[in-house]
Amino acid sequence: MRSPSQTAGETQSGALVTMQNVALPHTARFASCRKMTARHTYENMGKCLCYKGACPTFRHNNLSKGLFCAIGKRQPLPEKKGCPCNSCLVWVECGLTGLYFCTRETLEEDTR
Repeated sequence: MRSPSQTAGETQSGALVTMQNVALPHTARFASCRKMTARHTYENMGKCLCYKGACPTFRHNNLSKGLFCAIGKRQPLPEKKGCPCNSCLVWVECGLTGLYFCTRETLEEDTR
């Protein structure tokens, strides 16, 4: 993690992942994550792009819950209209892979 005295582009390890002007250590694992999956927490809900209205699939299907990377798919399966998951802070912080968590049978399934 960055100390307050470090600039935005520096980390102690030197490895960075940059997303929307946010620099994060590539190997960082946060309390809001567990083994390549997100935890269903208020902190993550505040970061989730679905809840922020940035997901076209979420909006098109009038979904009411988000953070599918933590809770899995919805029934009935939503019609895919685009997926911003790989731009989401939760996705980056937890080291997630794949897209369309809202349609995955299991969270390990890589649905694109």
